[in-house]
Amino acid sequence: MKKPFYKRKRYLFPLFFLILLLVFLYFPSWTPAIKDARGNKLPNSIAALEEVSLGGVKQSLLIRGNDKNNPILLFLHGGPGYPQIAYARKYQQRLEKDFIVVNWDQRGSGKSYHWNLTEEDMQVDKLVEDTRELTLYLTERFHQPKIFIAGHSWGSTLGALTVQRYPDNYYAYIGIGQVANSPLGELRSYEFALREARKSNNEKAIMELEAIGAPPYRNPRRDATLERKWVANSADRRGLLIRTGI
Repeated sequence: MKKPFYKRKRYLFPLFFLILLLVFLYFPSWTPAIKDARGNKLPNSIAALEEVSLGGVKQSLLIRGNDKNNPILLFLHGGPGYPQIAYARKYQQRLEKDFIVVNWDQRGSGKSYHWNLTEEDMQVDKLVEDTRELTLYLTERFHQPKIFIAGHSWGSTLGALTVQRYPDNYYAYIGIGQVANSPLGELRSYEFALREARKSNNEKAIMELEAIGAPPYRNPRRDATLERKWVANSADRRGLLIRTGI
């Protein structure tokens, strides 16, 4: 007599996760080749997902470009800890025509996460030195004297600090959502969320925001996430968010 499905299905879930684990182990991540309109691979293009050692820590890079002789554009992701290798190629295709675009999962993020990283390993100065070491690796590999560097959000802080310390390694720096005064920005963001919550009589938002208080937060990860939830809610309600498809 067969067991009812509700008794058998408990064995299906472990099997499902075992299959996923095997796929992950034996079929590593990859990035598709860059092709022309006829579907042929561009002869001097590069499309690589690889690992390098920076500051003694193995870290992952996505390198894509139509021509290996083009200038290099290194992109520094935000967060900290918001990598974008997984989806970067969806919006950077036009850049790939004129640059070798390099996306890098910074230490502790995405494919560069390692369980044994310590607080000391994650200091800002270590990330600045990683950026410089990666820059030197790219210039040597592609035989170029300098590179372009762009940073988004947290990456704009990292980019600005790196360029300030090592200006001779870069043609130009591009800041996107540039961080200028982070503590003041956090305070203004909190004040906006609380002000909008009171205007709309959003009792839940008022209660949660008043509970965490103004920054600096007692629990930065949890409290900042909660505050950003209500900032996004208020901005969306006022039509300040622009939704885009990636």
